Amino acid sequence: MVRNIDKPFSEIVRDYRKKHNLTQAQLGALVGVKWRTVARWEAGRSRPNIEAIMRNIEQLDPPIPK
Repeated sequence: MVRNIDKPFSEIVRDYRKKHNLTQAQLGALVGVKWRTVARWEAGRSRPNIEAIMRNIEQLDPPIPK
Protein backbone atom coordinates (compact mmCIF):
# COMPACT_ATOMS: atom_id res chain seq x y z
CA MET A 1 0.00 0.00 0.00
CA VAL A 2 1.20 3.52 -0.72
CA ARG A 3 2.10 5.23 2.53
CA ASN A 4 3.43 8.66 1.45
CA ILE A 5 0.75 11.11 2.56
CA ASP A 6 2.81 14.08 1.42
CA LYS A 7 2.00 13.35 -2.22
CA PRO A 8 -1.22 14.55 -3.82
CA PHE A 9 -3.80 11.80 -4.17
CA SER A 10 -3.57 12.05 -7.97
CA GLU A 11 0.13 11.13 -7.88
CA ILE A 12 -0.42 8.28 -5.45
CA VAL A 13 -3.02 6.69 -7.75
CA ARG A 14 -0.91 7.15 -10.87
CA ASP A 15 2.27 5.86 -9.21
CA TYR A 16 0.47 2.82 -7.81
CA ARG A 17 -1.08 2.01 -11.18
CA LYS A 18 2.22 2.31 -13.02
CA LYS A 19 4.12 0.34 -10.37
CA HIS A 20 1.74 -2.55 -10.93
CA ASN A 21 1.71 -2.15 -14.73
CA LEU A 22 -2.02 -1.52 -14.86
CA THR A 23 -3.97 0.53 -17.35
CA GLN A 24 -6.57 2.95 -16.08
CA ALA A 25 -9.22 0.48 -17.27
CA GLN A 26 -7.60 -2.39 -15.36
CA LEU A 27 -7.32 -0.38 -12.15
CA GLY A 28 -10.89 0.79 -12.58
CA ALA A 29 -12.07 -2.80 -12.97
CA LEU A 30 -10.24 -3.77 -9.78
CA VAL A 31 -11.93 -1.08 -7.71
CA GLY A 32 -15.29 -1.11 -9.48
CA VAL A 33 -15.18 2.16 -11.41
CA LYS A 34 -14.86 3.14 -15.06
CA TRP A 35 -11.49 4.08 -16.56
CA ARG A 36 -12.71 7.67 -16.90
CA THR A 37 -13.05 7.85 -13.13
CA VAL A 38 -9.45 6.70 -12.66
CA ALA A 39 -8.37 9.29 -15.24
CA ARG A 40 -10.17 12.02 -13.26
CA TRP A 41 -8.46 10.89 -10.05
CA GLU A 42 -5.07 11.00 -11.74
CA ALA A 43 -5.79 14.44 -13.20
CA GLY A 44 -6.81 15.72 -9.78
CA ARG A 45 -10.32 16.59 -10.98
CA SER A 46 -12.05 14.31 -8.50
CA ARG A 47 -11.42 12.02 -5.54
CA PRO A 48 -13.06 8.72 -4.72
CA ASN A 49 -15.70 8.18 -2.12
CA ILE A 50 -14.01 6.78 1.00
CA GLU A 51 -16.64 4.06 1.38
CA ALA A 52 -15.93 2.88 -2.15
CA ILE A 53 -12.22 2.73 -1.41
CA MET A 54 -12.71 0.79 1.80
CA ARG A 55 -14.93 -1.77 0.03
CA ASN A 56 -12.26 -2.38 -2.57
CA ILE A 57 -8.95 -1.72 -0.84
CA GLU A 58 -8.10 -5.37 -0.26
CA GLN A 59 -8.24 -5.96 -4.00
CA LEU A 60 -5.41 -3.46 -4.40
CA ASP A 61 -3.20 -4.64 -1.55
CA PRO A 62 -4.48 -7.90 -0.07
CA PRO A 63 -3.24 -8.73 3.43
CA ILE A 64 -0.32 -11.13 3.56
CA PRO A 65 -1.47 -14.52 4.87
CA LYS A 66 0.07 -15.49 8.19
